[in-house]
Amino acid sequence: MEILIYFGLMVVLLLVWGAYTVQVKLRKETRDRELAHAERMKALELGQPLPDAGALQAEAEMVRTRATAAVGVLVPLCMAASATGGTVLVFHWAEKAIHLPILCVVWGVNGLVSMVAVTYSLTILWRPRGPSADGQKERSTGKTSFLGGQAIAHSSIGIKEKAPKT
Repeated sequence: MEILIYFGLMVVLLLVWGAYTVQVKLRKETRDRELAHAERMKALELGQPLPDAGALQAEAEMVRTRATAAVGVLVPLCMAASATGGTVLVFHWAEKAIHLPILCVVWGVNGLVSMVAVTYSLTILWRPRGPSADGQKERSTGKTSFLGGQAIAHSSIGIKEKAPKT
């Protein structure tokens, strides 16, 4: 009985110590973020480029990539789990005559949603990113591209010419 009290006391002390260390770490990270924010705001006020713009852009791109990959993996897994649960419910509650049509709908929708999620994720992941040949990003929107904020129209034979600004 006495050993349980000591064990419980040790667990409580470890939890308190862990909570304290987490709080100290979070407070330090918050202070670091506040200082970095103040530095960036001061640079913007003075008209200077951001000191860590490249690193922030790379980090944002990494977050986007991870989120897209997570969607491409988790949507099919969750859809398969829900379709499996639906299959169990159909076998348990539905009449035998309608098992096949209901399961075809459930698994067909599962396959369609999973295929769309994976295709969309792969399309986004395989899309080329980063600077183009002359060091500026190019974003294509149909017949017009925006290269460094300047509109460029595409002719039918693939030659680029400057489009009138509107």
